[in-house]
Amino acid sequence: MKQTFKSIGLLTAFTAVLAVSSAKAGLDLGFAQEDGGQAGAFLDFAASARSLAMGGAHAGVADDASAAYWNPSGLSQLERKDVVSMYSILHEESRFGSFSFAQPTVDIGTFGVGVVFLESGTLDKRDISGAQKGSFSASESAVLLSHGIRLGDRWSIGETIKGVRQEIDVYSATGFGLDLGTLYQADERLQFGLGLRNILAPSIKLRNVDEKYPLDARFGVKFQALQRLMVASDLSQTQGRSLKIHLGGEWAFNDSLALRVGINEKEMTAGLGVMIGDLGIDYAFGYHDAAGGVKDLGSSHRMGFHMAFGRRVADQEVSIRWQKKGATHLDALRGIMDEPQKYTEADVQKHVAGARQVVRRQGYLRAQDLYEAQGYIYFFERQYERSVQSLGEATVLEPTNVRMKAHLETARAQMTEDRTREIVDYELRRVKDLYAKGDWKGTAKSCEKILSFRPDNIDASAYLEDARARINEPIQREMKIAKLKFDRNEYLDAIKSFQKVKEMDPEHKQAAQYIAHAIAALEKQAVVQAAVADRGQPVVFQIERNVEKSRSLYSQGLVLYSQGKLQEAARVWEQAVKFDDSNTLARNAYGRSQVELHETK
Repeated sequence: MKQTFKSIGLLTAFTAVLAVSSAKAGLDLGFAQEDGGQAGAFLDFAASARSLAMGGAHAGVADDASAAYWNPSGLSQLERKDVVSMYSILHEESRFGSFSFAQPTVDIGTFGVGVVFLESGTLDKRDISGAQKGSFSASESAVLLSHGIRLGDRWSIGETIKGVRQEIDVYSATGFGLDLGTLYQADERLQFGLGLRNILAPSIKLRNVDEKYPLDARFGVKFQALQRLMVASDLSQTQGRSLKIHLGGEWAFNDSLALRVGINEKEMTAGLGVMIGDLGIDYAFGYHDAAGGVKDLGSSHRMGFHMAFGRRVADQEVSIRWQKKGATHLDALRGIMDEPQKYTEADVQKHVAGARQVVRRQGYLRAQDLYEAQGYIYFFERQYERSVQSLGEATVLEPTNVRMKAHLETARAQMTEDRTREIVDYELRRVKDLYAKGDWKGTAKSCEKILSFRPDNIDASAYLEDARARINEPIQREMKIAKLKFDRNEYLDAIKSFQKVKEMDPEHKQAAQYIAHAIAALEKQAVVQAAVADRGQPVVFQIERNVEKSRSLYSQGLVLYSQGKLQEAARVWEQAVKFDDSNTLARNAYGRSQVELHETK
């Protein structure tokens, strides 16, 4: 609670500083200069309600699909598909709306598309004398195609290709342009962004008037002051205009509610965001007070919608990315070990650092690749003892790899004979102690370490063989019991026993295959049973009978049961019985699960 009040206080203080500094300290926020008549000014509104509630300070934040408008490099921060939309009724009955969608990919960054429009209300058409001659309307719109991608852990770049269109009465014109952006993450709390609009400027010609969009640069800073408090600031410089400042803050009350405030050259803003699962609704309020109240434009309200959906890139996709990086660095380190004279010290350090980063990110999925990479890292760090140990473990897992064995011998050659003997003697004493205590896994690990230094050590080989046999003994015993149950068609009991085998050896392929066969056999029984039940007498069901649904739920329960998820399986089997009370397999499975759940309490 104290932390909550502290966060509220900081956010309030931050807002107060904005107002006081702008009103009394002489800070020029540009209130006397409106850009409404400047070409492309409508794109300044093109964002989410969230960013507008923060005063438009978003070039350093840019962490949703609306990044295309502020800083396209921010799209690289997205890990899921993202949709942002906003609608607002502005002054003089004009309407503004925007829609953005972003799609992350594995290797080539995030792509985004955005649409924004500004439409006026009905305007009077008058002649030179001022007499009304009917009415007309005006509108501006833009379509933006964007892309953002990471360059390493800290830098991101992005670009937006945009097409803009302007219509006034019976006249219309279209132009095209290019925006660029970059982000730099200094650390976990501090991030800088730079957006350059109209690097290639759209040009619009209506009747005899030719307008070219001005070059605009926006530099932003995002600072995570507290876990739930983020503050941001933008400096924007538009060609032919004065430097302007945008300030904003966001305080996340919890995972469902966020409060925001901001100030810029046109308005003071506030708003809130409500998250319900992956769906967010944003509200922003803007009070326009141009020229210090000389020209009061009143207030406006903006409503927005935000939704993130789909699988996270950070799951499988990022894993694939790190796997590819790991393979690249590992292959390079192998080449350096083979022919060190062909590489510079800078090359060595680059690939060592890259491999170390992949190890931290768990990018090496195969144990032999992990051990091999660690062996090379230790070698080039001159930790030869650890290098020999890691490469030795990799060689044990991949004994036919001649190239890796040669690298292991290279690492061994760097160690002194006395140090090798010292390590082997120590580990051999440890092996005997672990063996006496019945620690078979520890015994095996120490034996493997000895053999990485002395492949011909007879004692270590003998202890290792015996330790592995003792490790496999309970696995083989449980496997035998499980097979007997399977052969007797006791499939649920068999699945339970195969689960125990998997617990002792998660990589046991035969147990996994038997589980799959047992599930298939039980599903087949369910199909036969359903056919027999259909020919029998009708029964009364708790809900509308659905044999196919019941059989499907029964199969789902089997999968959950095979994964050791007993409680979830019980719930699914209960539903299966409700859809078909004659499904005796589901009923028996549900009854069995209740007994097992009671035994585990």
